[in-house]
Amino acid sequence: MGLCLFTRPPFVKKPELFPMFLRGRYGWDLTYEEVQKIGIDTLETEREFNRRAGVSEEFYDIPEFLRGEPLPPKNSVFDISMEEMEQIWNVEIPKDVF
Repeated sequence: MGLCLFTRPPFVKKPELFPMFLRGRYGWDLTYEEVQKIGIDTLETEREFNRRAGVSEEFYDIPEFLRGEPLPPKNSVFDISMEEMEQIWNVEIPKDVF
């Protein structure tokens, strides 16, 4: 939507600002719930596109070097298992949540 990820903190603190941003930028008159629905629909559409394109989620692991090469300054490595990462999609969002 043309928004830098670094501007995320204000929207996390006050989510109602996001529809105001969209109204000011694009003239869209949306509620926060409608913005959430757009996000959910976008993720579901992307997953379905990938499934049809043969891009299975089993191939979504990160490059191996990220699990082994320490990242300065704290020498962190990515240590979330593939099994745990797969659980991110095990969420059922009720169609009537909004």
